[in-house]
Amino acid sequence: MFVERGLRLKLLNYTIMQYTIMMQKIPGDNSVYVAQLTNIQEAYNYATYEEANIKKTELESLDYTSRVYTIASYNDEINLS
Repeated sequence: MFVERGLRLKLLNYTIMQYTIMMQKIPGDNSVYVAQLTNIQEAYNYATYEEANIKKTELESLDYTSRVYTIASYNDEINLS
């Protein structure tokens, strides 16, 4: 007796929280915050708030312009199939 077994594809959707460090585009101007000042500059994205906060503190200490930094959170959906 021959039994045919079909494969069943299960799609897995995960939503994970991500944290991005945002900075004032122009120091002292609260109207525009960006993740990168230039296309060459790295965007700082982290999986935990704690990691992002450590990097934020580091960037603030290295920035002589007194630019304000903040942490933005967003949900990132991952589709695994």
